[in-house]
Amino acid sequence: MPYVRHTMMTFDPSDYDSIMSIADSTREAIMGWSRLISVRAVRVADDRMIVTGAYIDKAAADANAENARSNFGKMGEFMTAPPVQREGEVIWSYDADGQSKEPGYIRHLVYGFDTSRYDALMSYWDTTTETARGMSGLIRVRLVRCQEPNNRMFQTGVFDSKASADAGSVGMRGVMAGMDDFIINDLTIPGVAQFEKNISVRSGEVVWTCVP
Repeated sequence: MPYVRHTMMTFDPSDYDSIMSIADSTREAIMGWSRLISVRAVRVADDRMIVTGAYIDKAAADANAENARSNFGKMGEFMTAPPVQREGEVIWSYDADGQSKEPGYIRHLVYGFDTSRYDALMSYWDTTTETARGMSGLIRVRLVRCQEPNNRMFQTGVFDSKASADAGSVGMRGVMAGMDDFIINDLTIPGVAQFEKNISVRSGEVVWTCVP
């Protein structure tokens, strides 16, 4: 089962170019990581970035953990806060038919859910496929159940552009409205108090990509 590791980095915006230079210098090494699907960085704020590594399975993610520390650890001197990491297996996915566009904009949602209703939650997501098909520019959706805490979901919508993401927001709000019975009040999620329905939202343009 595919496995995803999300890392939130906080940095001084004046160091952004230096961070990107380090990322570029690691590309060749990352291309050699075994069983890696992709690495993408999304700038979700002037001073924050979410770097997502997608792997064939958890074993591949664990096998490359030292590689990730070695390569991305070079950015440590520019971090203004300890990185926050969330990881887990992909438990539900959607891929648009015949979609050939490159990811340009990503919207991450993080929320807590009632674990006793996990099966019902998965059944609900199976009903959302037609809505997803109606979103022009939506490339894929991934749901990752975090290993720790295991009552937290990391949901990712990948679009070809911000315009497509904005245009699809009505449909996505409809999907999330159906989540009322599953989402729990969890104010320990960073940023959750800023949003309705106890959901933390982090969105931004894809600023760096490596696909072996």
